[in-house]
Amino acid sequence: MPRSKVFAWAGGLGFTIGRYIQARADLAQSIAIARKFGDQQLLGMSLTYNALVLTGLGEYSTSVAACSESLNLAKEPKFDWMKVLTLRDMGDNYLVQSGIEAARPWYEDSFQLAQNLGDPWLLSLSGRTIALVRALQGDYVAARPLFEESIALMRSAGDRWGLAYVLAGYAYLVLRQGQLDEARRMLDESLALAGEAASATDISIVLIGYAGLATTQGDPRRAARLFGAADALLEELNVHCGPTEHVIHNEYMALTHARLDEAAYATSYAEGRAMQLDEAIAFAQLDPAAVVHSSQWNEIRSQAMSEKDLIETLHQHPTRNLGPQVRRFIFRFLELQIPMGLGALVCYLVSHLIPASSSIAKVYHPGTYLYTMGDVIFLTAPVVAWMIFRGHGWRHSLDMAVAMITPVAAIIMLGQTAGYALLLWLLTAAYPVMCLGMLVYMLYHRDHVTERTGHHAHSIHEHGQKG
Repeated sequence: MPRSKVFAWAGGLGFTIGRYIQARADLAQSIAIARKFGDQQLLGMSLTYNALVLTGLGEYSTSVAACSESLNLAKEPKFDWMKVLTLRDMGDNYLVQSGIEAARPWYEDSFQLAQNLGDPWLLSLSGRTIALVRALQGDYVAARPLFEESIALMRSAGDRWGLAYVLAGYAYLVLRQGQLDEARRMLDESLALAGEAASATDISIVLIGYAGLATTQGDPRRAARLFGAADALLEELNVHCGPTEHVIHNEYMALTHARLDEAAYATSYAEGRAMQLDEAIAFAQLDPAAVVHSSQWNEIRSQAMSEKDLIETLHQHPTRNLGPQVRRFIFRFLELQIPMGLGALVCYLVSHLIPASSSIAKVYHPGTYLYTMGDVIFLTAPVVAWMIFRGHGWRHSLDMAVAMITPVAAIIMLGQTAGYALLLWLLTAAYPVMCLGMLVYMLYHRDHVTERTGHHAHSIHEHGQKG
């Protein structure tokens, strides 16, 4: 059963970082194992995560079925955290299928239960949703304090992803109230946080907010480009923006369509879809007065300029700083040295605890293949366990193990071919070559490695442990 629980946690964490396809695969395995062994607690947790993933993939009817089964299983108070998420997700599904009035009772039940639990993260998440629903219905007076409380909770928790998400919703409220400067400040902060967290799904939500700001300011061409960039990013991720964000998206897009003829909209939208992510981020943050016209934008793109030259042309607005990503990469590499070093220490202690006169010592001592295999296992297993714990999932963790073991295997094969009977030199070579394999893997998967899992990604994991 531990294997099933790991799949469940990996699926929940995969949802929070937008890896929906992998999350669905992990959760399918968890659900199958839980059903086979009759583990109702684990089944309920896996169904909750799966419902969230299915909603993110736009499979609303299937998500409703998963939500219903999860709610039927979550009868005990210890599962209330699970019910908060499931009720909110059920509201999302009803919002898409039946409209806001059908969804609101589910959102309110989720918010009420979160208040009873007193969990800051769940309360902020549910509060943000019910605040946005009230804003959509024009009840701005009731929505504002809910947003402010949600923002305060996310700031106190240090959840940068969650804060970016709440700020984007708050920007919609103040934009509807005509407070354009405040909306821009909210969007700027939200985009900065989403960029630091390398959260593409949150970035797409913020780009939709910038599109709404642009069309409200009377620049529908710019809005259409931003819609194109946001939609292309979501399609690349193979995900949908949340149902509440989808309502906002459609509202802003309808307003933009009304202010442009079809040909002009199609041209600007296509230009946005052709933008790279950093281009879209820089374009969204430009001062409206500095935005180039369509003909100028096409001319810039046709010149095949470098990203730096492009941004300098657009009034020298800085792109997202790569510094945080480089620092996170270095930190991740050094972080993985800790479990690897502990594994090496355990290997050393084990080898010295075996009496020299024992039969084991005759086959397990430095210079034998068995000892080398043990050394490799002691170095690799803690790294894999730590990566799974940190939310990287089984696939990435096992791929890392293969990357670490491959150079050692190559050396052993070379030694076998050359006729070396002993491998004493691997005692010093194993650690550095395994580090090299680790580094190569991290460089190849640098986008995944530099993602911030943080509090937001671990919140579902923590609640799952409590369950």
